[in-house]
Amino acid sequence: MASKPKTIVIVSDTIWPYFKGGKEKRIFEVTTRLAAMDYDVHIYTMKWWNGPKVIETNGVNLHAISRLYKVYKSEGRRSIMAGVLYGLACLKLITVQFDIVDVDHMPYLPLFSVWLVCKLRRKKVYATWHEVWSRKYWNEYLGTLGIIAYFIERLGTLLPDRIIVDSAFTRNRLMERLPKRHGQLMSAYNGLDINEIETVPPSKHTSDVIYAGRLMPHKNLPMLLKAVKELRLDFPDLCCVIVGDGPEKSRLIKQVEKLGVRDNVEFAGFLPEHRQVISRMKSSKMFVLPSEREGFGLVVVEANACGLPVLTYDHPDNAAKDLIAEGTNGYLFKNYQELAQTMQLVLLQDNNRQQYTGSAQQYDWQATVDSVVEAYSV
Repeated sequence: MASKPKTIVIVSDTIWPYFKGGKEKRIFEVTTRLAAMDYDVHIYTMKWWNGPKVIETNGVNLHAISRLYKVYKSEGRRSIMAGVLYGLACLKLITVQFDIVDVDHMPYLPLFSVWLVCKLRRKKVYATWHEVWSRKYWNEYLGTLGIIAYFIERLGTLLPDRIIVDSAFTRNRLMERLPKRHGQLMSAYNGLDINEIETVPPSKHTSDVIYAGRLMPHKNLPMLLKAVKELRLDFPDLCCVIVGDGPEKSRLIKQVEKLGVRDNVEFAGFLPEHRQVISRMKSSKMFVLPSEREGFGLVVVEANACGLPVLTYDHPDNAAKDLIAEGTNGYLFKNYQELAQTMQLVLLQDNNRQQYTGSAQQYDWQATVDSVVEAYSV
């Protein structure tokens, strides 16, 4: 008799396609592949959809363990109350049968609930870690509450039996923080579906520069807008497309007006299909990611796969910079003046798209899944 497939539970407050970001894309790609490998896969999240509390999509069972709470406040910071309420709802997992439970570390409080459930059930705790914040960054993010959040994060790293990291950048930071737990850190770096990207045709809407992602304060898009203003003197027809939505949109629109670059910047908004984002990338000349903070920077690899050089911010908390080999698949910059100069360099040079697509070939979602399965088996 064939053995029953392992029941794997993933715990994350946000999921694809209702909330689009790097971690959500990773969860989608990993879980759909695990389901295709005959694992019994369940995601416990907030109720992002209409209808029953439990639905199935792509072989994965989605469970609404709590109602939908607003994840971000108007100023672009995560809602502490939403994290608390969702975290408390995760205590309901005490009644759920599972072999493996893997909790996303952000927003931290669900990690504590899952830890308690696993202790009572005598199960191991697995956690997937995307970012490690410094005390300074927490203070910048939350002000006086930053010190409390910093110690909650520090305590959270001690709870899992295994921590699965999605980038070398995050792994190195955790190794510094957990010198006695290196053996409990497992790597399963993010991947890419090259074959899918190759099937997407370029959009008829062309551009010189493109950004795609959430419009959040840490994405640092004002730096890109300042660079556009610098460049428009020599390139009056420069076209910069910003794909995505978020709490910073109204502020960015006002800055565009203030800088006088309304004719050079297009806000394409939220594109419901990922293929549409890829299509817009393929019709541009370069991708700019001015973010101050990234746990991996999946969009960098996707842009390279579309044949674009990537220009990203040389900031200590930006893991995406580690994906760049300068002059090979992109460039780093330290301020908006350097960004403008590098954008000009790219606009004036011949664009060898094959040079950039080749650098993305090393990333593969199936390899990520194989690493995740190995981590669960240890």
